[in-house]
Amino acid sequence: MKTQELNVNEYIFVKLTEHGKKLHRKAYDDLMKLCGGKLAFPYEGPGIDSDGWTKCQLWRLMAMFGSELYNACELPFETIIRIPTHEHPLAHMFELQAGLNARCGVVLDNLTDEQKTEWTIKYTLAMQQEMAELIDSVPWKWWSKHQEFDGQNAKVEIVDMLHFLISLAQVHGMTADDVYQAYLKKNQVNHNRQDSGYTVKDENDSRHI
Repeated sequence: MKTQELNVNEYIFVKLTEHGKKLHRKAYDDLMKLCGGKLAFPYEGPGIDSDGWTKCQLWRLMAMFGSELYNACELPFETIIRIPTHEHPLAHMFELQAGLNARCGVVLDNLTDEQKTEWTIKYTLAMQQEMAELIDSVPWKWWSKHQEFDGQNAKVEIVDMLHFLISLAQVHGMTADDVYQAYLKKNQVNHNRQDSGYTVKDENDSRHI
């Protein structure tokens, strides 16, 4: 039997019934009451595409409708669920990161130049901190003998940096394919520089990226 692992943070697609749409609104109203009638954001509908599908993270679907699913219940969504396949691992990572950012209250779509500046600084500072933690995973203090090489934590810090690096790309409107194509072009530029001896720095050789 073939199996497929599905992270609860991944996006799936469902077709909400009228009952499901009412429950979606009720979840917002309940949150409004819990917050004393004060929320910083207005209600937004579930977002339904032209074919009737709503995209949401699996954990959110479970949290919102889990208690409503039982034998002979009025279904909040149709029984067929679409689970996207990911042919490009980098695209999958970008999608997961967007979901994580949204869960942290950060939406990086349609940013102004001022907002791009703000988040560029924030994510760069965050990566600098992760770099410092990566350095602390190896025995770099030549004056101290009480250090050990922590390869496992080094890998964790590298992945932490990748989280912020993907977010930084999203700040500037780059998709996974944008990053991949830009990497291919810049990689070729770097090889060309090595071929020429890289005796002169010419920033114009990267203008096409």
